[in-house]
Amino acid sequence: MIDKDPAVLAMIDERLPQTSRQMTERVVTVLAGPGADRAAVIRAHAALAVVKGATMAALELGDGALTPAGRAEILALALHTLRAPQLS
Repeated sequence: MIDKDPAVLAMIDERLPQTSRQMTERVVTVLAGPGADRAAVIRAHAALAVVKGATMAALELGDGALTPAGRAEILALALHTLRAPQLS
């Protein structure tokens, strides 16, 4: 919710050389990869959402600490989200 709050976004945008939206789009572009199609861009957005949500959950469940195992679990989930589904 914090990254959608207009007041928070305005404060972030004042302090950084790029807006929050520009930074998100850059991350999504990198995650999606060169020549990404629509599905890859959607998976990149989903993977970024997984990282954000899972990190917040892991911090809450871990009393504010993120363990190496927690980081690995979040990374595995994000990588799984990025992979194109295997159609049979």
